[in-house]
Amino acid sequence: MDRRTAHRLAVLIACSVLVSVCTVAATALPFNAEMHGDATVILRFLATDVSAEIHGTAVLDAAFGVEGSPVQLSVQGDVWGEGAGDSYTLDAAGWVVFDLIGTPSSETEPAHLRGVLRLSASGISTENPSGQAMGDFVAVLEVSGEIWKLFGDATATAAGSVVPPEIQYTMQVEAAYNLMLQAEATPLYGIPDSAEAQALISDPWPAEAQAAFGQLFDGSLRPGISP
Repeated sequence: MDRRTAHRLAVLIACSVLVSVCTVAATALPFNAEMHGDATVILRFLATDVSAEIHGTAVLDAAFGVEGSPVQLSVQGDVWGEGAGDSYTLDAAGWVVFDLIGTPSSETEPAHLRGVLRLSASGISTENPSGQAMGDFVAVLEVSGEIWKLFGDATATAAGSVVPPEIQYTMQVEAAYNLMLQAEATPLYGIPDSAEAQALISDPWPAEAQAAFGQLFDGSLRPGISP
């Protein structure tokens, strides 16, 4: 290979890499949201182990950067999930799925946001059922005739109080929560089925969380709080 051919090949490779990088950058769009609502948490105790069932409502307001001009979303719906903790160490972790529908700004076609988030916290006790938690989330957004997958971080704050339980031998907490969500969105080419949705979760998440996320896409009934 002579010097001129080598130079042309190097330029071609550099241009190809640049185009590839620009294409990836162009299709990764920012998603920033705030989600708030109320939730009922049912706690069950076995020695120092604590399990929790969560069910509530959510309202999410988001700015989604489509083509440099953010679309404002306002969606609402239900949240439900599970958690576990240790009453001795005061460490806790849990997951929640959400199924939210609404109408974006300047659009008539509804937007649909389905996702799952996991959170962990410390210092949470039955005497003080409030605090802050950190985690991440995965979601699928249908908006403006397009489908996007979201991967990002979540920060949650909650304030709760213990109330008389509706289920015997449990403890019940009524809480108000607020979540800040930040993510990057990349295109999906079709609505995933249950298995495809679960495959979007690449990290070792709880199997129950993966299954619940998949159920959002196969029409399964949502789990309620069990007696």
